[in-house]
Amino acid sequence: MGSLHAYVNDHYTGGFDRSCRLYTPGHRTHWIQARLCRQEDTYSPAELLDVEGHWLTFTSGGVLHRLWHHDTANIARALRRITLGAPELSVEFSERFHLLTVTSINLEETGDRGPGVSGTPLCLAQEPSECVTTTPTTFDEALTMGGGTIMLP
Repeated sequence: MGSLHAYVNDHYTGGFDRSCRLYTPGHRTHWIQARLCRQEDTYSPAELLDVEGHWLTFTSGGVLHRLWHHDTANIARALRRITLGAPELSVEFSERFHLLTVTSINLEETGDRGPGVSGTPLCLAQEPSECVTTTPTTFDEALTMGGGTIMLP
């Protein structure tokens, strides 16, 4: 998939958009969402077929998916592992949690458990939606944004 290299070269910035405050499908991945997805083992192997703009096309569980993510730099950050030929690479999708994850073994990062496993989960959606850049100040606002952290006085 030659266009993947061009996509990563065009969009990779080394970071991701922190201005969006939404934790809804297509936006930021909440750490609890990622943890539950991994704990409940809801991932299935996936094969990335195409990436164009904010849209990713892939198969998982015999189903063709075309899903959207709000941040092209974050997509490029996740997919960069594929273009680098990272060791022990896997692409997985959780339909329940709306997460596509590219994981690899990081041989340079070792700890008590041996080499580190790194991955960037992308929360994907069926349709595009606008980002929200304001921080929620009430519980009800946080609920409409898919959760988050509220700093109380």
